[in-house]
Amino acid sequence: MQLFDTNKKIYDNYYYHLLDHDTGNTYVLVADYQNMRQASRENAGQAGIIYKDPNNPQRSIVRTYDGSDMPRGASSVYLTRDEECIYINGVRFYIETLGRGEQQTLPTKKGSVSGRDFYEELEQLSTQIRQRTDAIHGNIFVSETDKKEVDEFVKNLFTEIAHTRQDMEKLEE
Repeated sequence: MQLFDTNKKIYDNYYYHLLDHDTGNTYVLVADYQNMRQASRENAGQAGIIYKDPNNPQRSIVRTYDGSDMPRGASSVYLTRDEECIYINGVRFYIETLGRGEQQTLPTKKGSVSGRDFYEELEQLSTQIRQRTDAIHGNIFVSETDKKEVDEFVKNLFTEIAHTRQDMEKLEE
C-alpha cells in the first residue's frame, strides 16, 4: 500500500468509496487504485470500466480494464489518480478518508484483499521465467548478444520480484 493511501477508508476489504459520484454508492478496487497511474499532462489515463456490482445492484464499481471479458452493462472510462482523488474521464472524485482519530484494521492474511495467493503466484512466475530463459539459452537460433540481453532483463526482473516479496512481508507485519 502506498504511504499516502493509508488514510483511505476501506470497505468490505476490497474497495475505496468515491465521494459525490453517481448515487453515492460508487467504489474503486483498492488494488486497482493503488496501481493506477498518477494524473499528469502527459498521462491521459488508462483504460477502465464502471459497472453495477452484480452482488449489490445499488453499488457501482470502477476498475482498470485489461481487455478481458467486460461485465454486462459496463461503460468504458479513462482513469488516473493523485494522492486524494480518482479521475474518471478527467473528472475528479475524492476518495473517502478515515475520520480524525478513526482507525481501521487492514487485512493482513495472504491474498485476503483479492482472494489470491500472491506468494504462490510469484513462485510460479519465477519458475516460468527460469524455464523460458533456459529454453532461450538452449535455442541455437538466438545470438549470444540476445542471450546476454535476456539475462540482464531477467536479472532486473528477479530483483523486482524480490522487492515485491519484501513489500508483501511488510504488509503482513
